Amino acid sequence: MARQSHPAGPSVRVDVLGPLRLAVDGVEVDVPGPRRRAVLARLALAGGRSVSVDELLADVWPDEMPDSGKRALHSHIARLRRHLGPAGERLERTPNGYRLRLAAGELDAADVPELAARARERLGAGDPAQAVALLRRALDQWRGAPLDEFPEVASLAAEAVQLVELRNDLEDDLLAARLALGGDPDLAGDALRWAAARPLRERTHLLATGILARDGRQADAMRLAHQFRVRLAETTGFDPTPAFAALERAVAVGELADGPPEGPVSSSAATAPAGASLRTVRPPTPLVGRSHELASLRHLVDSQRLVTVVGPGGIGKTRLAMEVAADLSEDGGGDARPVAVVELAVIDDPAHLSDALRAALALRTPANEDVLAAAVGVLAGGRSVMVLDNCEHLVAACRDLADALVGACPELTVLATSREPLGLAGEHVLRLGPLPVPGPEGGPPDLLATIPAVRAFTEYAARRCTGFAATAEDLVMIGEIVRRLDGLPLAVELAAGRVGVLGLGELNDRLGRALDILSAPRAAGEQRHRTLRSTIEWSYRLLPEAEQRLFGALSVFPAGFDLEAVEHMAAVLGVADDPAALLANLVDASMVVADTSDATRPARYSMLETIRAFGGEQLSLGGERDTVDVALVEWAAAVASAIGSEWRGPGEPAAGARLRRELANLRAARPMALERALIDPLVTVTLQLHQLSIFRGLPELWEWALELAARPEIDNHPARPGVLGAAASAAANRGEFDRATKLAEDALRCSAGPGDRYRARHSLARVALARAQPVDARRWWLEAGAEDSDTVPTYAASAALAAAYAGDLDDAGRLIDAARADAEKLGAPGELAFCEYVRGEIAVAAAEADPVQALTAYESAITLARQAGAPFVEGIAAVGRVSVLARTGRIPEALAGYGALIEHWRRGGTWTQLWATLRNLAVLLAGQGQATAAALLLAAADEAPDSPTVAEPHATELEAAVAELRAELGEAGLRTLQDRARSLRRPEVLDIAFAAIAAEPAAT
Repeated sequence: MARQSHPAGPSVRVDVLGPLRLAVDGVEVDVPGPRRRAVLARLALAGGRSVSVDELLADVWPDEMPDSGKRALHSHIARLRRHLGPAGERLERTPNGYRLRLAAGELDAADVPELAARARERLGAGDPAQAVALLRRALDQWRGAPLDEFPEVASLAAEAVQLVELRNDLEDDLLAARLALGGDPDLAGDALRWAAARPLRERTHLLATGILARDGRQADAMRLAHQFRVRLAETTGFDPTPAFAALERAVAVGELADGPPEGPVSSSAATAPAGASLRTVRPPTPLVGRSHELASLRHLVDSQRLVTVVGPGGIGKTRLAMEVAADLSEDGGGDARPVAVVELAVIDDPAHLSDALRAALALRTPANEDVLAAAVGVLAGGRSVMVLDNCEHLVAACRDLADALVGACPELTVLATSREPLGLAGEHVLRLGPLPVPGPEGGPPDLLATIPAVRAFTEYAARRCTGFAATAEDLVMIGEIVRRLDGLPLAVELAAGRVGVLGLGELNDRLGRALDILSAPRAAGEQRHRTLRSTIEWSYRLLPEAEQRLFGALSVFPAGFDLEAVEHMAAVLGVADDPAALLANLVDASMVVADTSDATRPARYSMLETIRAFGGEQLSLGGERDTVDVALVEWAAAVASAIGSEWRGPGEPAAGARLRRELANLRAARPMALERALIDPLVTVTLQLHQLSIFRGLPELWEWALELAARPEIDNHPARPGVLGAAASAAANRGEFDRATKLAEDALRCSAGPGDRYRARHSLARVALARAQPVDARRWWLEAGAEDSDTVPTYAASAALAAAYAGDLDDAGRLIDAARADAEKLGAPGELAFCEYVRGEIAVAAAEADPVQALTAYESAITLARQAGAPFVEGIAAVGRVSVLARTGRIPEALAGYGALIEHWRRGGTWTQLWATLRNLAVLLAGQGQATAAALLLAAADEAPDSPTVAEPHATELEAAVAELRAELGEAGLRTLQDRARSLRRPEVLDIAFAAIAAEPAAT
């Protein structure tokens, strides 16, 4: 962080290593509001650099910026200047943004690195006592989790991660300094505690292991090292570094190693076996983003005899293997090994493999002599490595060669690259995945620049386009480009090569044709990588016909698929082979990726997006597009039916999880069904998933019901009453109560019997409760429950809720007891969670409300809803919980709960529930002296067309709050705020709510 000369005038101190704190001339100043505090933190951490208005707006409103965003930002800046008081001129306007001038000693996060550097300097100079003192001073700066209050501000969240890592480094440095100082009886205990707190941090465990060993606790040291090695492997799939392995060996024999040598590794001459040449095969460009894979492969090659790097075309198998081969042939530790590379991409016939082997080993045997015997004679004399590069089109021949060489040459290691394993018993496979890419939400430019796929793109572009330098805006677009390319290294390289011709914007726009536009000149042996299409086609042509057809059919699943989907598609295509065997071959050929990480569900399979696009093309070229599209629609109906039958019972959480996994596939099937007027599958999907989608908070499925109800084909369909009833429920969920009533009445008019009517009656009950007609709601729900063929406790529980709101608590108690008994018998946690929520509402509605009983019920509902994966039930139970907290005086907890709730409903787009939550918050704010915010929130809720009508017991409470506001603001003042609320956009209403929550002193 840049240091500045000390500005004249009063001092300023900003602390971020804990809750944000501002002091001016030694006096702490309160900075209210999360947005204003975020602006202050952002400017302080900029190190005196100007932060643009656009960056600040993106930080303050990461999701949706109000129309008045710049005006609101300027208001926050003006108020920050007032908070700075006599130091207000420190907050300067620059041509494109704002800058906060801070000097040395005025920002804790800037002081710490300087203390750390001085400590390391003193430790290097042999003064561990001074190093310990400096490090303790640095660690004393922390008052809590840094920037913990800004989880939604991407730039500050990234800073927080760096500050946490800085603290970890300081604590490791302190261990090392205390070890060097000696005579510290608490050192071993502290080392163990810090290791336990950082279970995957190697440096901490390296220090702790050494400290225990030096303390005479050899057995404890070995146990700690072993536990770390096992934990790291189980959690990440990787092994510790060679330095850790060296320490383990040193501890085991009773002496400590000094660690690995530092500095560049120099080449060393090594004696190759007779006839073989020592080759330094270091590629000309640096390897980007593969440090973990590089370490894993080096470890495998050091410890195993046959290793195969497997992955799809363009993933970087050859590049990684060549890097390891270079390391082996240049080992500066005196362990260099001869490396021979057999390049197979130019070989198209297994009969020519002997020629490639002869060339790689510089054999001078005549063509008619036994090349394998000559190769064994060369390689059997010492440690060496043979790389078989690009084996996929010669798998059988390469398998035989590797088997023969490994068996005859005891000190030979064979490193192969292939799009599928060789299939030998002693083979160790390293599957190579794409480079890490940014998530859909992107991130701040400085964080994007560190993501491997983005780094690779910028480095490739800089080499191909003179003067290329990515701006902050460029990095955001590059992040989107590499994410669309799945982080496939070849695709990233080819795309970067197009920047000089197309520019980033045009390149991004044309990525829909990535298979064709991404190309580059290649050497003769690399023509398979000339274009992205040729790379994928190289693998595709190696597949047998049955696998090619199945591959094309599976490309219609955008969200991946399971074995059941594979079997369905294979049956539709009439493929005679075992679908599981075909799928396994596609996985081995790296055309399909298998995910077996979740032991609680069947394996899941997917394709990289570029490979899936190629599969879609082949599907159309093969004339099977229409057949497979219809098969996808049929699959969607079958999956919806399975989910619909599974969720009413103990399988509810699994059914909900399956629905979320398959949602994108169901979404892809929908237009195919609509285009072909396949109404029956659409009806099945809509009706089977409708009720589950409500508990899961999936408004997209509600929209499907409304769209289907409007289709002319549904007018004479036998399922029309059910579809209209589901559409009525969807309209009620959206707060469109008149529309919901009309749809439900239409459903009742065209119904033929009880099985057709329960959805409509359920919808009418929803509307009645929202309109403060609990008696009617109770009746509709009981009638719906009597007509539904499935015993669903929700009906009786909902009727109990309506009875409680109507004031009949005895009836409510009888109904909820019966509903809860049915829910327990059914074993569905979502249904039981809803019953617990209603129990809480009944406890609140009692004349002598029992807050303890209500809180217990609400918290039980929240726990069960989370187990079931039912965010809607979790949300309404949380509303009840925070209301009770507010009524019982636990104001800070209630305000924090309201903040989380508002974000919960906003993410789900459930504005009917959001308006009810904002009303409850307003009642609390009115009692806490925030009359303006309370009046605005209440008026905005009253104006919203999708806001529910308030029923007892909440109506009386609301009337009291309005009367309190009228007394405080006056009739004219209240009316002015109500007029202002009519012009507020929804994001502005949420801004008012969040600001009021943050501004409440009791909440900070």
